[in-house]
Amino acid sequence: MDEPGLTAMYTDTRKQVLGWLAAWCVRRNAVLVLDAWENVKHNHIVNLLAVVGDKVIFQDSIYCGDECQDAPGQERLVQDKLNEYGGVDTFNALATDNAAACVEMRRLVSVANPGLVSLNDQAHVANLLVGDLSKVP
Repeated sequence: MDEPGLTAMYTDTRKQVLGWLAAWCVRRNAVLVLDAWENVKHNHIVNLLAVVGDKVIFQDSIYCGDECQDAPGQERLVQDKLNEYGGVDTFNALATDNAAACVEMRRLVSVANPGLVSLNDQAHVANLLVGDLSKVP
């Protein structure tokens, strides 16, 4: 099969699988989780995960360059991905860590999607709390 045929088959298959995943997420009240990080070359990367009940499904890993370092840049990325995955019809909550840009991004996304619940990442909160408590004499 030539490359254009494979590309079309990949696109069709991905669309179908995302549709099935979206339908499953809707039935299970899914949460979209973002985890941003920077690699050793200072490239900004965002991983998107769907949490459905006790299952975690990797959605995408996006190299977003410098445009995702601030809240408006992150909001555009999240809004694009939410639209791709079916928006608030698929996900009922958004969770990120508690960095200032992430908190503002969640606020911006929540304003644009009133039915979407904004959640702090409690694992990061617990990690910071334990770190601070371990420093107490």
